[in-house]
Amino acid sequence: MDLFTIILKLENNQYASIEEFEKDIRLVFRNCYIYNDIGSEMHILGEELESTFNKIWTEKIDFQVKQKENLKRTRNNDTDSSSELVTKQIQILEQNKDNANEPVLQAIVENLLPLKYRIPELSLVMDGTKLKGFGRFGYSDIFILKGIGNNNISLELKYIPLVGLIKNQKKKFNTNDLENLDKIIEKEDEKILLKRSYEYWSKEYNETKKITIEEILNNGIKQLKSYMNIISKGNSNDYYSSGIFDKRIKITKSNPKFLIN
Repeated sequence: MDLFTIILKLENNQYASIEEFEKDIRLVFRNCYIYNDIGSEMHILGEELESTFNKIWTEKIDFQVKQKENLKRTRNNDTDSSSELVTKQIQILEQNKDNANEPVLQAIVENLLPLKYRIPELSLVMDGTKLKGFGRFGYSDIFILKGIGNNNISLELKYIPLVGLIKNQKKKFNTNDLENLDKIIEKEDEKILLKRSYEYWSKEYNETKKITIEEILNNGIKQLKSYMNIISKGNSNDYYSSGIFDKRIKITKSNPKFLIN
């Protein structure tokens, strides 16, 4: 592991979490200390770089912790009036406009609903015959319980960063390019927008893939249908069966056709 490899993985969106990124960084430092004697120039430089990284990393983690605490406090306060909730939602959007990612998007959407009406990230066993990491589990982003309207609803949120949309047009780009693209998309006709190409790193195929926004949305619909089919089976009965794998859910007998439709 080296810094060049880490940069390539970042550019190709190969890190699924900040923990994976940190693990690779720590491995670089560990290798430096293993293969360079204490007191050597490379060992000393490694220690200096690690000290700088630790300072920056601590500040970043502290910011994220505070960010999550603010989101959690807002989500858990179900006694607020509608106007107060809207005000808080706007504040959250403003605070996170430069740090948007899927967890932030999900927290904002969750905040639109009182806690008693939602189950964030409903855990499902999609295929009980597969091992963990090979398509065994699935996670419905937000499951909205019956209480608002007449139906249960499962949401599959899709986060499409501007970087993935501009890669097909430019190999090198900067913040100004992204801002200009954002302005163009705001005014773009829906049909044209749906046909836009999107480039992303596929963990499944271990390579860069190209797809359109329309295909992303259609794949989301297919994913939702598969989730609803699994939910309709109720709890997973044993290790090899598919179904809901979530202690928060109490299953009662019902007509699954309503859920599937």
